[in-house]
Amino acid sequence: MEQKELAIHVDRVSKVYKLYRRNRDRLIESLGLTKKKLSTPHYALKDVSLDIYKGETVGIIGTNGSGKSTILKIITGVLHETSGTVQVNGRISALLELGAGFNMEYNGIENIYLNGTMIGFSEKEIDEKLQDILDFADIGDYVYQPVKTYSSGMFVRLAFAVAINIVDERKAVTEYAQKLQTEIFPDLKVAFVHGKMKAKEKDAVMSAFAAGKTDILVSTTVIEVGVDVPNANLMVVENAERFGLSQLHQLRGRVGRGQHQSYCVLVSDNKNDETRQRLKAMTKTADGFKIAEEDLRLRGPGDFFGLRQHGLPGLRVADLGCDTRLLAEAQSAADGLLAEDPALTHHPATAERVRKLFQQSENSLN
Repeated sequence: MEQKELAIHVDRVSKVYKLYRRNRDRLIESLGLTKKKLSTPHYALKDVSLDIYKGETVGIIGTNGSGKSTILKIITGVLHETSGTVQVNGRISALLELGAGFNMEYNGIENIYLNGTMIGFSEKEIDEKLQDILDFADIGDYVYQPVKTYSSGMFVRLAFAVAINIVDERKAVTEYAQKLQTEIFPDLKVAFVHGKMKAKEKDAVMSAFAAGKTDILVSTTVIEVGVDVPNANLMVVENAERFGLSQLHQLRGRVGRGQHQSYCVLVSDNKNDETRQRLKAMTKTADGFKIAEEDLRLRGPGDFFGLRQHGLPGLRVADLGCDTRLLAEAQSAADGLLAEDPALTHHPATAERVRKLFQQSENSLN
């Protein structure tokens, strides 16, 4: 008899939540201000075990509150079990969590590249997978529209297409760390950290890195904020052109916190002059406000009427980067006009121009 390949193994998994009668009891207990136990345990799951084999279709049936969603979220890594073990052999995605990393203001194409870049795929690698993603999603020209305009079905189709083709954060990080360890830096200690790891695992990795037990740390942008390792003195950001300057500034802030000279290296194979100008701006200042202003000046906020998610709007006279005061005065004048004449009844020419602008752009409003 042919032995089936195990896909998912769940062994005596429990999920316990602490319930408090009063909100302040949670704070008192967490701060250790009393020896008395102020919480009561609530078992969302208790000692659940199951095996799912490759090729099987499984449905979980139960009454409200029986833990159906909880066990599914634990299996997919959305929640962490209180006790027990879960083993998944292969890749898995939770439909309820699909698209969680999407920027609702970006269009479908931009979100595909955003998600791919955030987990370590190069632009070339995403280019190679793009047609497969588009063919699977099958949402036509809507892929060029902001995802906030999608129906729920379109959103899930695109998110699922991305998930099965490029979203494998753990594999990207672990494989790259292994390559560095075995092929490039065999004499150094290489570790990795990513957003799918449990909090205790991430803390252990970061503690070892801070203590100098690890020489090189491979990471996704999970380290963008909240990481303080004074001895870290070199950061390399690959595919830097895919990040905004403000995000690069946050990443750069993870080094240079100690007494040693520190460096942040931005790697990009993009030859575009505007891209190089943007990245060069990072070398001119460490002031976050100035960097944000420069990012706005170079990239622009995009169109209100139109599909562009970045780029300077089509102003005929003013320059958004240089004429901020003039634009503020124009906005103030427009506010005053609308306050006096909300329907523009006494300004028919202006009313007609606004009507035509909305009419021409009714299918492409950002």
